[in-house]
Amino acid sequence: MLGGLTEFQEGKSAYTLHLNMAQECMNYFQSRKLLEVSSTEQSFATGLDENYKKAKNLAAQLVQLLDDDSVIQPDRLRLILLYIIYRGGLLGGDIRKLMAHAGLPSKDGAVIANLDLLGVRVEKPLKDEKPPVQPLFTRRNPPPESEELSLSRYELALKQMLEDQIQGNLDATSFPFTRPHTETDSAIAAQEMQSQQASLRSAKPTWARTRSVDQPRQRIIVFMAGGATYGESRACYEVSAAYNRDVYLATTHMLTPGLFLRQVGDLSVDRRRLDLPADRPKPTAPAHLFEREAPPAPNPPPQKKPVSTAHLNPPAPPEAMMAGMSISSNGSGNSPASSGSGKHDKKDKDKKDKDKKEKKEKKYRFFK
Repeated sequence: MLGGLTEFQEGKSAYTLHLNMAQECMNYFQSRKLLEVSSTEQSFATGLDENYKKAKNLAAQLVQLLDDDSVIQPDRLRLILLYIIYRGGLLGGDIRKLMAHAGLPSKDGAVIANLDLLGVRVEKPLKDEKPPVQPLFTRRNPPPESEELSLSRYELALKQMLEDQIQGNLDATSFPFTRPHTETDSAIAAQEMQSQQASLRSAKPTWARTRSVDQPRQRIIVFMAGGATYGESRACYEVSAAYNRDVYLATTHMLTPGLFLRQVGDLSVDRRRLDLPADRPKPTAPAHLFEREAPPAPNPPPQKKPVSTAHLNPPAPPEAMMAGMSISSNGSGNSPASSGSGKHDKKDKDKKDKDKKEKKEKKYRFFK
């Protein structure tokens, strides 16, 4: 029983967590008026309303959303961009009025102007006789099935391209094949579509095919330069599940609405300020890796010991050394310099003794 209560508590905690997350998402969805914004965006993209009829009064809907404080500035900018694309361009004065009405900063004007660099017609004259640009893929309008599909009426061009490629209807001029599409591929695709649309009673037993689940399927690799959206990633999953193909989406990076607007605005910025990876200096290895080790110092040559020449110069005879010696009371006088001074001292002493002797003799003479 305790084990059952533990599982009940865990299930209750998980259920409460999901309810809180769903409530937070709903609060965010309602506070930013995403339902109205998304519905208007779908009408701009398709030209149809929720009932798949020609949309009317789209300008009034746009102005109403621009007046709403709940709609944030990035959403307002996206609405203006979609309206310009839907109308095939606007007068320059009308664009400035919409920006002022939406309260957008002046830097967002560069984003609108840079759409022209992407092939979008931004401004047009009052009397325009130029025909609108035809889309690359013909829009297919599926019948409305539920209210949930009203916010996903726009069908991505990537999904149409993948379906046309599988069915063999892709325009070879715009998308040239490296290998010609064969009739066998078209027949296999048509058979798979019929098997998916058939009912359970009319369908043939597929117990033999269920064993071959691990059989390799045809692979389709799609590469999109410049970034792909998460909606295009979802389209790849839908086509993969519908046609039993392995669809791989490769791209440089994933795009979000905010990132896309920032990149469009950077198209007119000085390239040196963008710090693009292609403009950066190529990384180099540290210089110390290429430094060569210093060669070892050469060993010094062996120094020759000085040869003694004492045996070549015989010592002076003892007579010469004895001549310079003097006998004194202090016993010094070994050097020639001291011998000279000793001679002078001896003469002075003899003179003094001689004077004393003469004085003594005179004294004796006086007493005699």
